[in-house]
Order: sequence, then C-alpha cells, then structure tokens
Amino acid sequence: MMAFLAKHQYLVIWILGLVIIGALAVIVVQLNSSYLPTSSAIPQPGTGGAVIPTPVPAPSVTLTLQGSGAGSTLTLAWQNLPGGTTALNIFRGKNESTSTWTLWQSVSVPAGQSGSGNAQFTLGAGDQGYNYYVQAVENNGNSGSGSGGGSGSGGNNGGNGTSTQVLWTSGPTAPQTSTPTPAPTPAPTSPPGSTPTPTPTQGPAATPTPAPAPTSTPTPNGNNTNYTYYNPQVQGIGNSGTANGNFWVEHVNQTIEIGWQNLPANTNSIVVFRSQEQDGPWDQMLAEQNPGANGSSSLTLVDGTLNDPYYYEMTALQGSTTLASYGPLYLPPAGQ
Repeated sequence: MMAFLAKHQYLVIWILGLVIIGALAVIVVQLNSSYLPTSSAIPQPGTGGAVIPTPVPAPSVTLTLQGSGAGSTLTLAWQNLPGGTTALNIFRGKNESTSTWTLWQSVSVPAGQSGSGNAQFTLGAGDQGYNYYVQAVENNGNSGSGSGGGSGSGGNNGGNGTSTQVLWTSGPTAPQTSTPTPAPTPAPTSPPGSTPTPTPTQGPAATPTPAPAPTSTPTPNGNNTNYTYYNPQVQGIGNSGTANGNFWVEHVNQTIEIGWQNLPANTNSIVVFRSQEQDGPWDQMLAEQNPGANGSSSLTLVDGTLNDPYYYEMTALQGSTTLASYGPLYLPPAGQ
C-alpha cells in the first residue's frame, strides 16, 4: 500500500484536491441560499424601501342643464368628496367676473355617499344664465339642510350653535347643456299587397359641445367698490360697529358683517341700502330671499370699502310690501 502511494503520490494529491474543491463549492451554495435575500425582499430603486401608496382621486363636481326656461332641470353630480363631508353649498353668480356670488342651495350628503352621488333642481324663469361653484363642508351640531327645486334660500342657520368647516372648494363653472335624443319615428304600415316605401335613414342628433368651464377664481371688479362675497353664518353683535334693535353692521376680520334677527313673521326678503351721507341718496347693495324670520343671521361682505365711511339701512319685505325698516346705521372706516 505504501509502495502504491509512493509510486502514485501525484495522482493521489490531484484526487484529494478535487474532493476539497467540490466540498467547498457545496458549502458556498448552501451559504448563499441561507443568507442572500430573495429578489422580492430587495427594495425597488428610488423608493427607499417604502411601499408606494396609490394616488387618491381628486374631488370633482359637474353641473348639467337639461331644457331651457322655467321647468328646466339642473343636475349636480359629485365624485370623491373629502371624508367627513356632510353637505354641499352651491354658490352662483351671473358671470365669471361677477360682482356678487350668493349661496343658492345647500344639499345634504348622506354618510357613505361622499364617493359619488347627485342631486337635481327644478329652475324657474329667473334662474337662467348663472355660473356656479361648490363647497364641500362638514357641519357639526344640529343644522337645517337646504332643499332642491326653484330658487334657493339664503342659508339661514337660525342661531342653533352649528359650526361649519369648509373641506374643499371647486372652481367656478358654467353648466353643461344636455340635449335629450328624440325617440325614433315608427315606420308607416303598408297595406297588404303593396310595396312599402323605404324610410330614409337619419343620423343621430348632434349634441352641442359645452362651453369650456372657467378655471380661474372669481376676482373683484376693477373699481373694487361693488365686489361682494356672501358667506352666510350665525354671529352675535360684536364689540365694533353699530346696532339698531334687530339690525347691525360691524367690522369682523377685515370684512363687513351685516346681520339681522327677529324679523316680522311674514318676511320673505330683505334689501340693504347704503350711502355716504346720512340723508342719502341711497344705493341698493344687496337683496336676500327667505332671510328667516326667527333667530339670527348675517352676511359677510368682502369688498374695497373697508376704509370708507358709510351709512346702512335695511328693509324687510313681504313681496313688494314693506313690513319694517331699520337704520340708518353709521359704520366708520376700519380701525377707527
């Protein structure tokens, strides 16, 4: 045996070397399978190892007008409203650079329907030619909700302690026009034995292309004297400004607040006038429908007259009949 090993020692060394190399290869393969991460465990480039969230769709609303004149229908459809939305406040004005935007309707959004839904309103003869924008709000506490159909109310909350948080505001837009497709005319019935006259084929009715919706935010008029923004809210009489019984005017956070309470029971509109002289001449600055006879309501005005002195008067009306007049009240320039 020793003689064999001595004679073939190089062959023995070569065989031992192959055995050792094979054993090392097996060990390396086992270590790789135990300690190297799989491809699924390796973070993707540019993510820092974090899971990329799916983008959340942005909120959106569309307004579609069907028909024209009195009896036409305006449909509001919404998608992906912010969580917590309980109502949609609909504002309207005559054009994009309008001097007055008013709260027209308030629509309740039931729980679980913020993802999508719609509401319809029947328009009157005076409800044509308006642009609209919508606010998604969260109302906390007990509050009355607006209703569809006809001209909307002024948004009176009746002083019941409701707090409102604006969650999202759309841009101003004109309603899209929807034209119903007419029903096909049935082919006339031919008498027996006669050859029917072929009916000409008519193409589908053309649908007018809606005007592009404006994307800019409403801006004041150039003279900055008549631009107003209405934000119905309930506020008590503050420490500045003047009050006369159930009518008050004051400065609140760089705005002008006009408020009223306990109007005559049959009041269905109010008109507010102002003048730079106590005895006039008086200019009508706003008219509000269905202001609410009970509780307190107010309108916040943002315009370019904060630093100008004015006298204010208000008239409560039932139709064209004056029920009560209030004022004049003097409001000095802001900060005085």
